[in-house]
Amino acid sequence: MNAGFAETNLENLIKKAVSSVLIPEDVKVSIALEDQPSNVMVNPFLLKRVVTNLVTNAIQAMPTGGEMTIAVSEMRDSVTISVNDSGVGIPKENLATLFKPFFTTKAKGQGLGLVVCKRLIEAQGGAISVISEEGKGSTFTVKVPTNRPRTGGGSTRIYDAS
Repeated sequence: MNAGFAETNLENLIKKAVSSVLIPEDVKVSIALEDQPSNVMVNPFLLKRVVTNLVTNAIQAMPTGGEMTIAVSEMRDSVTISVNDSGVGIPKENLATLFKPFFTTKAKGQGLGLVVCKRLIEAQGGAISVISEEGKGSTFTVKVPTNRPRTGGGSTRIYDAS
């Protein structure tokens, strides 16, 4: 089974994720593509959900405005998407618990957004990480493998011919 993997244009996926979030006028958004990304084999629904969540978090981390850059780079067998913001940053003591269920510093947060992101990325065989400095912003980086066989949208069946 192909688990929802499909050839996906990353530039389009990123643009759709960004356009699905209300961006305040005082937040400047840039999308940096290493090269013209090719279509890669990922689960576009899950990856868009993760990017949308990271963009939303970045905006919330910049209550007085700032800059957000979404960078995409491709390797031979993986793709990396980084969401960097110039926001408030994350205190060192919170970094270890950031991806744990129900941990939040937001007044109305449930503490599930990053947990869901981590699980969705791991379900695709990838990983998510964060680098942050209080008062200077954060960078969340998602890396997912793209070296999946192109299945033509269906599952492969093997028959015993004996």
